[in-house]
Amino acid sequence: METGWFVTANDIKQWTETNKRQAEGLLPELVRRLILASCKPDHLHFPSGDSIAIGGWDGTLEVDEGNEFVPSGFSVWEFGTNGSINNKFESDYQKRSDDPGDISLSETAFVFVTSRIWKDKDKKCSEKNKENVWEQVRGINADDLENWLQQCPSVHRWFASLIGKRTGAIWDIEQAWESWACGTSIKATFELVLNGRSEQSEHLLNKLTGSSLLISVKADSENEAYAFTLATIVKNEDLAPRALIVKDRISWNFLLETQNSLIFVPQGFTPENIGYAKQKGHFVVIPVDSSSPRMTSNEINLGKMLRDDRIIALQSMGISKDQAEKIYSDTRGFMGPIRRHGILGPHECMIPKWVDHFDPKVLVAILMMTKWDTRKSKDKEAISILADTPYDQLESKLYELTSFEDTPVRLIGSYWQVISKNDLWSLIARKINRQSIDRLENVVFDVLGESDPSFDLPPEDRWLGSIKNAVPEYSEELKFGLADTLALFSAFGDDECQNMGEIKLTDQVTYWVRELLTKDISARGWYSIGRNLVPLAEAAPDSFLKSLESSMEGSDPSIGPLFIEQGVFCGCPYSNLQWALETISWNLNYLPRVSLSLARLSEIYPGERHSNGPLNSLKEIYLGWINNTSATHENRLQIIDTVLIKYYPEVTWKLLISLLPEDHGGFSSSINKPNYHNWAETLKKGVINKDYYQYVNCVADKLIDLVDHDPKTRWLELVKNVTRLPKKSFYTFIDKLLTVKSNELDDNVKLEIANELRSIISRHKEFKGREWALPEEATCKLEEAFDYIVPDDLILKNKYLFDEYTPEFINPIIRLKTNHQDHEEIIENYRKDALLKIYQMKEIDGIKKLTRECNFPTIVGTVIAKSEFKSKIESELLNWLESDEENLIIASQSFIFWCAIVDESWVNLVSNQCSYRNKDWIVNFLLGLPFGKNTFEILNRMDKEITEAYWKKVNRYYLRENDMEMINWVADQLLINERPLNALDATHVFYGSSHDVSLDCSLLVSILKKTAFTSYSNSEKSTIKTELISAVQTQDYNILSAIEYIQEQGQLSREEVALIEWIYLPLLKYNSLKSVKPLYLEKEILSNPEFFVQTLSLVFKPNNEGDLTATSKKIRAENAWLLLSMISEIPGQQENSISAEKLREWIYKARNKLEKLDILKIGDSQIGTILSNSPVGTDGIWPHEVVRDLIEELRNPALEHALEIGKWNSRGATTRLPFDGGKQERDLAKEYHDYAEKLALQWPRTSEVLRSLERSYGRHADKEDWDVELLE
Repeated sequence: METGWFVTANDIKQWTETNKRQAEGLLPELVRRLILASCKPDHLHFPSGDSIAIGGWDGTLEVDEGNEFVPSGFSVWEFGTNGSINNKFESDYQKRSDDPGDISLSETAFVFVTSRIWKDKDKKCSEKNKENVWEQVRGINADDLENWLQQCPSVHRWFASLIGKRTGAIWDIEQAWESWACGTSIKATFELVLNGRSEQSEHLLNKLTGSSLLISVKADSENEAYAFTLATIVKNEDLAPRALIVKDRISWNFLLETQNSLIFVPQGFTPENIGYAKQKGHFVVIPVDSSSPRMTSNEINLGKMLRDDRIIALQSMGISKDQAEKIYSDTRGFMGPIRRHGILGPHECMIPKWVDHFDPKVLVAILMMTKWDTRKSKDKEAISILADTPYDQLESKLYELTSFEDTPVRLIGSYWQVISKNDLWSLIARKINRQSIDRLENVVFDVLGESDPSFDLPPEDRWLGSIKNAVPEYSEELKFGLADTLALFSAFGDDECQNMGEIKLTDQVTYWVRELLTKDISARGWYSIGRNLVPLAEAAPDSFLKSLESSMEGSDPSIGPLFIEQGVFCGCPYSNLQWALETISWNLNYLPRVSLSLARLSEIYPGERHSNGPLNSLKEIYLGWINNTSATHENRLQIIDTVLIKYYPEVTWKLLISLLPEDHGGFSSSINKPNYHNWAETLKKGVINKDYYQYVNCVADKLIDLVDHDPKTRWLELVKNVTRLPKKSFYTFIDKLLTVKSNELDDNVKLEIANELRSIISRHKEFKGREWALPEEATCKLEEAFDYIVPDDLILKNKYLFDEYTPEFINPIIRLKTNHQDHEEIIENYRKDALLKIYQMKEIDGIKKLTRECNFPTIVGTVIAKSEFKSKIESELLNWLESDEENLIIASQSFIFWCAIVDESWVNLVSNQCSYRNKDWIVNFLLGLPFGKNTFEILNRMDKEITEAYWKKVNRYYLRENDMEMINWVADQLLINERPLNALDATHVFYGSSHDVSLDCSLLVSILKKTAFTSYSNSEKSTIKTELISAVQTQDYNILSAIEYIQEQGQLSREEVALIEWIYLPLLKYNSLKSVKPLYLEKEILSNPEFFVQTLSLVFKPNNEGDLTATSKKIRAENAWLLLSMISEIPGQQENSISAEKLREWIYKARNKLEKLDILKIGDSQIGTILSNSPVGTDGIWPHEVVRDLIEELRNPALEHALEIGKWNSRGATTRLPFDGGKQERDLAKEYHDYAEKLALQWPRTSEVLRSLERSYGRHADKEDWDVELLE
């Protein structure tokens, strides 16, 4: 080994003389490191650097066992670097002896250190020791430091490098970390390898503080394991001085003889004599990659750093979150590709060995495919063609490739996946040649041109394609990877692929895309291409646009069927079109055509259902306050003016409206960006305010100019958005509105405009002073416009009062200044005044016209009942009951209701008319009366036909407080008249209420049975349909509440309640509204093993059912299975305790009967499922001790397997963030592992059940991790 770098006493002396200031600051640090490398101090305080000027002792130390340089016990230290060594020693000795502070001199050693050669050291120290002032006095000079350094190679290496000596194949830990961290222009931080790995880091540190060991640190790459090791040790000030990076065998063999315990990290060679190193007291830490065999039981497996942890770590290096996410997306978080990523600016080439030592055809093939599914024979066929290798041989080569350090490919589940496509491209692009492109052409058309058979399914069933075996032969992953490769080639191929001869890759890609997209421009073609359209559009924008433009031509465009709604599970099949157009819109040359295409698509599909339709993409591109395009504001306005308005005026109008500033701030979801082309790279997201305001003013001016093109709709639409107009445009628009001639707009349009203005004025007046409210000048201008535009017709002018329950007024009622009652009274007075004016001007015909046209005729009737002219038009209103106009009947009934509330005698007087009125009048009159006892008395005097008609139609059946006792009678009447759902609705207020009235549970059972067995007609004329529709949202909840009420009341026998639970088992099981258990059925199962066996036999021995039909048998079997699946406790359970005797008796009786029916094995499985409901035991471990004892006693594999499955299924659905992976499952696996360990000796079979659960959750965790890794 080269020893020329060894530090001598003269080296130390010369360093002191030539770097005096540095020596003063670093000498204490040198000694501190030497102490740490050779002793185990209990206390160590040696200030260094600028801290030496603070004062006090230069150093204090306490150590149980010292050495030839360090005294045992407590010691104080003084340092000197000047040439007058004796004078400095004497001065420090005398000063500290005279004023030692609180130190006991007789129990303390005094140590003086100089970095010079001190000839009088032994003499001076001997003299002072004879004085017996201190416990002992020691001196250390440059000669001693030379010897001390020889015994501490790691500190020796550090100091040698510090004073300028070349140290060859031995590096200290700090130099090694700095070298690794500076491998990229953006320096790496500790977090890059340590974030989220505190447990593993602590584990390594703990091992390094024990007895000597061989430790292996395993990561996805040896390089990452190495960096983790460096970062962990360098951060620990106790271990860092003992650590060395050894780079060759000669240095390794030399260092083994060192007496002090060291930490060796071999790099670049395989060390020998590791056992000897351990015997000498050294630690050996070997970084390895994940493919390396296990070399020691002391292995620390880092695993892959979680996505969020890696992104945070990258941000710690000073890059933005967007950049960090980009790096992770490109590299999938693997260290090799990360350090080669362009954003970090790699300083070193860092080319993996496989680049030049592996079959280039295979490397190029996996680059082109990116990802494929080994379960798909067509995928394997395609990759074989590209690699020019049979698949079996190809896969063998791939496994060989994964054994390389920094491998470019991995197998995740059934998928082979390129780890970092960008990285692989940068490493092997030069290997792509004409032959590989020829092979690619053979594959492109077959793979990307495949038609998707799920298109032939009904649109709402297309999401079931995999279930209905309507799936493409090639995997979606393969297709997308191939399409993405074409985009990659189009961006970089011509520059980086040098072996193509006269072929230009961009021309080749353009040809392929053109052929693919012109093959089928129907909806089927676009549907089949799917998400691959986005990279294909980026690869060849012109080819894509031409095909799309052709498919949108004509009044019945071929692409039209793509926009047929496909149900809630299918998503938007046209979203890929939007994303493709958004992607190429970043290229300014294509923006006009993209804009036209989006406008045309928004015509084909206006997107009422989906807010993110084509028009929204157009809006996002043209927003003025953010740059979602490379076009300037001037460019955007030019395209609007010269292209969009000309060809798509209506779409452009909607676009311009959407570009106005939002009243309360805007939001942008951004748009799809190109993956490879740099069309958007130089773009600044921010917008200069001046540019934005100019842009918005131009947009507003265009809207005002265009309003005349369709005044019937555009005036109203712009009024609705008037507060979004810039100030100047606001007044310009209002002034223009004030010039509209009376004959230019009809009264209905004027009314809509006036109502909108009224609402705006009211809101801004009510909240004047708020930041968002219009100034008084502006509201006055709007009032002027309101007065000008509001129709003169008295009815139209006042209709707004009866179109809303809480109308808005030009002079608003300030809600915060009035209570609710006063507020309602003010509104009512407005309405009374309006009705009075209408009556005075137009008499009853005016009232009737208002009633027909308003939204709420109930308000008209109620207000008339309270008005001064009530008596004058009462008879006319009562006559409306015979009308066939619904609004007139409703107004009359509201009038009747209010009159009846105010004056019961009025009811008696009017009811006399029933003697000569027709049936419709009588029924409508009764329906208008308050629902209660008085009305029922009148009803009872009517004939059966009237009574039945009333109960068939009544839709207001809630009783007032003093009539509550009639609820059972009311429910019975509704039931008699075939309205069980409404009967339930009428009774629901009593469930769980404090009312004194009790519901008749027998009646509720009858209602529930009727509800269950009534077939409801879908006929438009059905009298039931209306009630069904009105109840559909609440019926399930009411049914559940009724069952719960019956269970709680205890009025009925167990059999009656159990029957209702049986009928409604599917609802109890699957509803998401209210948790109601089949309590009575469950109790019967858990207490009666015969009932359990009988229930199970309905599923597996249904032939003993007498004359039941096959359908009935099926329904009973399904219910039985549901019941068994809903058992939530176990026999003998009382809260968290279990009676061993009752449970054992139940199980043995059940098993005896199951055996007689020859369904014992099935029964054991079901018993195991029930036992999975066991509570935890007294030790906090599942299952309970009683259940564990039975498991050991029965020794039944079927029961144990079902117990495990039942516990697994009891977990239910889980929620997690997209990139969480299998953390939840790993935590559960660890929990079950710990439980199994604790139970292994006493309950071994139960322990094995827990271990099986541990393995299941481990596999599930892997699957969840794979799903994250496979995300695009």
